[in-house]
Amino acid sequence: MNSVYPVRITVTLLAAFGFLMNGCVTKRVYHRAGLVPMAQPPAYTGAPIPARHEINMGSAILVSQSPQEGVEHIDTVTADGTEPLEYTKGNANWLPHAQFNLNWRIRLGERWTVGLMAEYGSDRGMVKTYTDTLDLKPKGPTWGTGLHLFRSFGVNPGFDIGLGFELMYYSIPFEKATLIDNGDGTLVLQSVESYRTGVALGSLSIIPTWRIGRAHVYAGLTFRNQPTVPKESQSVSNPLADLILLLVFPPALFIQSDDVEQGPVYSILNAGMDIPVADNTRFFLSVFYPLNTYPITYHPIIFMGFRWDSGARNTQAYKDGSLASAGASVLSGLAAF
Repeated sequence: MNSVYPVRITVTLLAAFGFLMNGCVTKRVYHRAGLVPMAQPPAYTGAPIPARHEINMGSAILVSQSPQEGVEHIDTVTADGTEPLEYTKGNANWLPHAQFNLNWRIRLGERWTVGLMAEYGSDRGMVKTYTDTLDLKPKGPTWGTGLHLFRSFGVNPGFDIGLGFELMYYSIPFEKATLIDNGDGTLVLQSVESYRTGVALGSLSIIPTWRIGRAHVYAGLTFRNQPTVPKESQSVSNPLADLILLLVFPPALFIQSDDVEQGPVYSILNAGMDIPVADNTRFFLSVFYPLNTYPITYHPIIFMGFRWDSGARNTQAYKDGSLASAGASVLSGLAAF
């Protein structure tokens, strides 16, 4: 008879364990919104820099964009039972109205360039790229720093093709709302908190450049990641199961879900020119247009700024073409390209 008791105890413990595992389950739905950088081309031409060092500073101005439409709508209620909120699935990205650039470049040899770069997007005047009434607004700017590697290939005295590579680390702020599933199809808004996370970005640019007198006319194609914030994710948690997981696999305590993704690679067309305005100072103005439409649909964007150079002049690789030979240089450059 005594041998029966261990069996009964085991069955009872298993039943209790199953009840705890299922009865304490909480389903949470997370809604996010983040301030992500614009997908932009580099702030330089395809010509070699004329001096030993160059500093360029500029700003990309977002005039307008098209909010994402045609996605699924879900109703949510707040904890105090007020009017239901409506939000959409997909991505929840805000864009800075102005994205500032600061780059320092140093010439190695005649046509190689390396440097440091920084981008900064303010949360003032930021633009919402999606539609809903759960209006989460990220707090703080988005900013990135990185490295730059560039090579200019001289086709003829008036035409160069630049190849640039950039690698950046971006800090992205986002808001995260936690909603609890009551089990009856209703989601209750529990809390909203502010976070910040990082993501790595890479870009590759091809920049044909024509030198007409002392002016540069350039066009280009850039491939660059567009970070994106997934709007919704779900998790099913159980305190007992979480405790067991931590006892078996302690690193799970430090593993976090991906709140910000590197996103797809955007193809970005750009065209512009820069002209000398003072000794060692040039002004550049360009327009760029990201061709992709998801997760963010752009309209053409204005990019402008200044370049300052200093140090010994690069007389071997950099020779200004004369106005008399400008037409011939452009035609021969086009034919070579």
